Amino acid sequence: IPQILEFIQESILPNVEDIRMADKLQRFLVSDKSFKSAMDISSYGEGLQRIFYISLLFASAQNGVLLIDEFENAIHVELLSKFTGFIEKLAEKFNVQVFLTSHSKECIDAFIDNVNNLDNISCCTLINDNNMVVAKQFKGKEFKRLLSSGNTDLRTIK
Repeated sequence: IPQILEFIQESILPNVEDIRMADKLQRFLVSDKSFKSAMDISSYGEGLQRIFYISLLFASAQNGVLLIDEFENAIHVELLSKFTGFIEKLAEKFNVQVFLTSHSKECIDAFIDNVNNLDNISCCTLINDNNMVVAKQFKGKEFKRLLSSGNTDLRTIK
């Protein structure tokens, strides 16, 4: 939680002091300098909630695999670049292999543009080829070159 809290303070809400599980119902309470008492995390935006919960998943998936569908849902586009870098740090720290889906070009580009080690990234698109679904895979460095050369969109590659 300290690493997640630090990310939230630096990237989203500097007034957040702590986030802790409150009871058997597994509610999380947020201590925030802006409020006299701790607030349920559901009182905050969906983006902050999603970032917190996705980040927490890494500890439970230690030395394993984490599947995240529609990664960018509820996360403001301006936060994607910071959060993708944070995801890379969490994946390394907890030794987690991450598989995520996205229909968002901004999300895909954020990963390619903001992770430190492109050798650890692979991008895949599904193509309809004569009524057959075919997967086309690109290594991180290869896809970054495609982005640099022509603003390639993984969703429309044929």
